[in-house]
Amino acid sequence: MDIDGSAAAAGVSGKVAEYAEGMSAGGGPASCAVAFKGLGSKSAPLDATGLDSVVRELGAREWKQSQARTERKGKDGVVGEARVLLSQRGWNMVAEYRLFGDGGVITLTALEDACMRQNGSTASPAG
Repeated sequence: MDIDGSAAAAGVSGKVAEYAEGMSAGGGPASCAVAFKGLGSKSAPLDATGLDSVVRELGAREWKQSQARTERKGKDGVVGEARVLLSQRGWNMVAEYRLFGDGGVITLTALEDACMRQNGSTASPAG
C-alpha cells in the first residue's frame, strides 16, 4: 500500500509520522490500519484541492471511489471539511481534508477488512 507515495505525488507534505505509528501499537482493530497525516503550513497551505489531488493519485494506484465526495463550507464559501471514501482489494479508506490552523490537514486512514473481522470488528474508517 503506497499511501505516503500517493500523498507525496499529489504535493502533500508535512507528514506527521507519529500519527500512523500510534495506531498499530495497541493491537486490536487499530492494528488493521494504515494511516497518513499531512499538515499544511502558512508557507505551504493545504486545501480541498489538495485532497482531490491525493484522490487522483490513489485512483492511479487502483483505489476506487466508493462514495461521492462530501464537504462542508463555511459562511465565507470556503470548504472547511471534505471527505472521500475509497476501496481497493479488501481495504477501505477515508481521505479527509480539514481547515486547521494556518495550513489545513489531510488525513488518509485505510483499514483491512479481513484483519477487522479477525479482531471482531466490522467498523470502517468512515465510522
